[in-house]
Amino acid sequence: MLRSASSSVTFALATLLCLHAPVSALERIAARLGPEADRESWSRSATATIRYYNFCTGWSWHWILGLESRHGTVFEAPPSANLADSWALIGGGPGDCGYGFVGTISVHAVDGQDCPIIPPLASQALCIPSGSTWRLSTWGGLPVPDRFAVVVETMFGGWVASDHPSAGPTGPAACGLCFPATRTSHSYFWGTESSPVCPGIQFFDEICDAELAIEVSLQAATAVESRSWGRIKTLYR
Repeated sequence: MLRSASSSVTFALATLLCLHAPVSALERIAARLGPEADRESWSRSATATIRYYNFCTGWSWHWILGLESRHGTVFEAPPSANLADSWALIGGGPGDCGYGFVGTISVHAVDGQDCPIIPPLASQALCIPSGSTWRLSTWGGLPVPDRFAVVVETMFGGWVASDHPSAGPTGPAACGLCFPATRTSHSYFWGTESSPVCPGIQFFDEICDAELAIEVSLQAATAVESRSWGRIKTLYR
């Protein structure tokens, strides 16, 4: 199930999804995380890694995508920050990297409703192999605004991973236990390129909104007070 940010438009957005995407776009399956799935990517002191997802129960959701999908996460950045790289946990579809172009990953400024602004600040091809994998995208110090989105556009199906706020098959719910029930969701489904959805629809798993397993590494372009930089790190860890 996907839930809109505003309950007053839930029915309209759900109707739009039914018209423009197969029912499979709304399905999800629980998956046990492997030891490689929870990336520990805090490295250089000059780099802040921002990640909103939390795999504290050891489970994730794999959201099954339709033939086309636009989804991603909106990040907050300190002033004058540069985007070094991003990671996304995706996979599954029948497409194979050996057959060439399968989708795109792009960086966008966002509007007041957290919808990606076209054209993107940068974009690159993305292939999705079968199975589960972290896909690294290197952006080379791309200047980003204080709010920006990493958007994944896929073709030919596949799945995108999120954390698992509700109770997993062998564990308690994460929402309200190992992360607060009041956390703000930053991950959205924005429809497709031909049928965009704005405001985006959040990934609701029947207890809380889930966060996609997408993270970014940011570098400060100018001197940033260590206390402020540390606040960014601890707030979104």
